[in-house]
Amino acid sequence: MNRRTLGYSFLLILVALSSTQVSAQTAVSIEALKNYELGLQQPEVADMVPGAPLLATYQPMTQKHLVIANPFENAHVQFAVTDGTRVNLGQRIATITGPSVEHFFHRLETVKAQYDVAQQQHKSKYSLYQRNALSADDWQNFLDQYLRLSDQMHEIKILLSRFHQLADDSAELKAPIDGVWQSDADDMRIGYVIDRSEIRLAVQAPNELASSVHHISVQGERFTIDYREQSTRNGFTTLWSSPLTESTFTLYQRMSVVPLRNIANAFKVPGSAVSSLNGEPVVFSVDKQTIHPIPVSVSAVEGEDYYVAASTSLDNPIVTHSVAALKGIIDSREEAQQ
Repeated sequence: MNRRTLGYSFLLILVALSSTQVSAQTAVSIEALKNYELGLQQPEVADMVPGAPLLATYQPMTQKHLVIANPFENAHVQFAVTDGTRVNLGQRIATITGPSVEHFFHRLETVKAQYDVAQQQHKSKYSLYQRNALSADDWQNFLDQYLRLSDQMHEIKILLSRFHQLADDSAELKAPIDGVWQSDADDMRIGYVIDRSEIRLAVQAPNELASSVHHISVQGERFTIDYREQSTRNGFTTLWSSPLTESTFTLYQRMSVVPLRNIANAFKVPGSAVSSLNGEPVVFSVDKQTIHPIPVSVSAVEGEDYYVAASTSLDNPIVTHSVAALKGIIDSREEAQQ
């Protein structure tokens, strides 16, 4: 063994002896407190520790919205729902009135009639082409027209699934999916429907806490943090909750949420159980007939209870009453030794 290894081993022995001495000095026999009510209580393991409230906004996580284009010109739109309202598939969103409504549906019928004719012609023209009775150029020209009509019919089917004619000059817009409605000031769009699975709580967490927040609590409900943005802004990281598919919040509503953090050896204890020795917070753990101070750090306060992170697991009951008397015994002992 070289000199450096020998010196390091000697240092470890000194540290171990010192720790044993401190433990022996601060340990108190239950017998010394036989005239006091100790109120022994088993600490409650805290899987999550609440923190100071954070600001959150109820909003879409992405911009993947179902846009509802406006196929009408100079038509009046009367909304049946307000922005941020939850809508269900087939629910009426708006009523559209004006001369352009009749023109729109007449144009759709014209295109549909042209497509029906083209479908009937397709089989016969293909047969002529196969027999060389129709030139390749004529067949290609027909195919181009047929494909254009087919694309138009696809668009028409989408429009007809959203807009239903009520009268010659009026129609209603129905929700094409379950979601949240948002109107649009652009004349080219009536608005858009946001898929409910995209709407979450965007929580602004300080960078130093962001990695430890795994859940949030709001109005008595707990939600998981699904995603943490990689970029930060002004010392804050945006955390995205799991989807709030059944929420009653309005779109872009701001609120306070309680972050719930994972902390090692975290326990919920009565505030009366927490004391201090040499300026450091401790709780007093009872092991058989001996009481030992266990260093802790206070992570949060909830009513009359404290959330503490202990230096070791609190497997034994702790003292919740007469803590001041217990602290006095240890302090007096230390003063006598000085």
